Amino acid sequence: NSVPTNITISLCHFGQTGVYGKQTSALFVAVSKSIKFLDNVLYDGPRAGININDGFGGGHMIKRNVIFNQVLESGDHGPINTWSRSAYVQASSDGKDLRTVTPAWNEIDQNFIMLGPKFGSLYGPGNGPCSNGDPQFYCPKNGGSLYSCLDHDDGSEYFLDTRNVCAFAGLKNYIGQNKIWDSNLIVFPEGTASQNRSGTSCIYTSMYMAGNKDEIPCQEQPCRTREVYTNNTCLTYSTEPLEYDMFNETDLQLMGNKNTTIPYTAKNQYFLSQPYHFRGKWNLSEVQAIGIDIGSIEASLEKMNVEKLNCFARAILELDCPDDLHEIHGQQDFLFA
Repeated sequence: NSVPTNITISLCHFGQTGVYGKQTSALFVAVSKSIKFLDNVLYDGPRAGININDGFGGGHMIKRNVIFNQVLESGDHGPINTWSRSAYVQASSDGKDLRTVTPAWNEIDQNFIMLGPKFGSLYGPGNGPCSNGDPQFYCPKNGGSLYSCLDHDDGSEYFLDTRNVCAFAGLKNYIGQNKIWDSNLIVFPEGTASQNRSGTSCIYTSMYMAGNKDEIPCQEQPCRTREVYTNNTCLTYSTEPLEYDMFNETDLQLMGNKNTTIPYTAKNQYFLSQPYHFRGKWNLSEVQAIGIDIGSIEASLEKMNVEKLNCFARAILELDCPDDLHEIHGQQDFLFA
């Protein structure tokens, strides 16, 4: 009980943080439990707007925030950035175990996150005044190699990412385990660039995934069977919607969807400028035959329009749709009509 616990930060306005000190965020969480960050607006920052520093405690909730124009002067991370580089011995969230290294699950839910509109120096344009019209001194663009929307970096674990709307950025997963992405909307992830990258895919995963996948798909909610990417919708011009830089084809042939070099993927919706392919050699039906993207569907980007996209995004965030699009009977039928 000697750490920050059960703290709520809500209805705040964070603009132009980090004018002089650059290693800063609107929210920085370290060695804390059950921090709630709700209904805030944050923009024009040099680095991540929200930074969860470690895997201690958990139980954090990041919900219904509006985040844009972050990561203006740094790179290799996103507006929401998480780390977990070492294990902490702690009491379990239910109090039954006084010595565990397993934190409680964290929830990132119903946030609107946009990369830009003031992109970094490797992806312009971006010069000009801040979002509120203030001089550029307060929100410079001297870096800002943008990367991802939800950036789970350096061993992050126990995150449940649901119903987020990500514009111009995808999802990132680097090492760690127990991360679930479900029912998110990802709009043109190739709108970002980081270092020597030309853009990101719907989900980018690096390094081997840990853990036993025998129980996937699982019955327990939230699912505790490692890396899971399900029920998401992605619009992209990218040539490959899923990117796994440590993918091992031999493991896939031997283990199918229990392969530990990729997440479990299923029931996703892809709007693509060209037919779906995986690793440049399998189409959607072929990867489904070996346990990847089971139940997922693809359609041409031409089937989507601004009105449909607007209404679908608003529905995810539980906002009203325009009257002429208000009657929606099942999101999949609506989107693919």
